[in-house]
Amino acid sequence: MGKVLEDVTSKPIDAEHIQCRVNDWKKRVNELFTLITDWRTDGWEVEQGLPVVVMHEELMRKYDVGATQMLPLELEDRVGHVAKIIPRRLWIIGTNSRIDLKGKRHYYLLSI
Repeated sequence: MGKVLEDVTSKPIDAEHIQCRVNDWKKRVNELFTLITDWRTDGWEVEQGLPVVVMHEELMRKYDVGATQMLPLELEDRVGHVAKIIPRRLWIIGTNSRIDLKGKRHYYLLSI
């Protein structure tokens, strides 16, 4: 009996496969951030902010794929309401990745 990832993946799991998944996720996150930036309305500022999110998940370590860094997206309106969109994890059971939407009072987990 294999492990879950091996059971549902038709391609061999190796460092190249893991790196391709990481690159795809970074591309999807960047595309989402571009859409949000393009959709913003007057009165909202959007910029990539700090702190840097270091991604070095278990499968990356297992296959000796180096850590990578991503910047969260910060949104702020004229009144000072702030929200951050933070890339969190790629390998999540039941979805293809996770990002967090964090405001001053609320915290949401989203999958992309």
